[in-house]
Amino acid sequence: MSRYIDADTIDYRNDKLHDVSDDFIKGIEYVNDCINNTPSIDIESKQGEWIVDEGGWKGLDYYPPKCKCNQCGYEEELYIIHAKPTNFCPNCGCQMKVADDE
Repeated sequence: MSRYIDADTIDYRNDKLHDVSDDFIKGIEYVNDCINNTPSIDIESKQGEWIVDEGGWKGLDYYPPKCKCNQCGYEEELYIIHAKPTNFCPNCGCQMKVADDE
């Protein structure tokens, strides 16, 4: 699962480091460059919706209820223990709501 952070709040200033090697400082600067050069995403715009199929009997076969992400197509079966869809898609990370929710 993705973990979204605010990279601007990371405090990696060199003036806080005392008695460390130059290689350590270069490592910190490398990580800093990696963070600053990684493209960001707009989490607010990454919204999706679960499309729920209630399942049931089709002929002699029983199909369990399932939900499908309308953004990436990920499908997940809903069992008694896990009877409600999650509030995010584990495949694409969208914040989700159920199609019937207001």
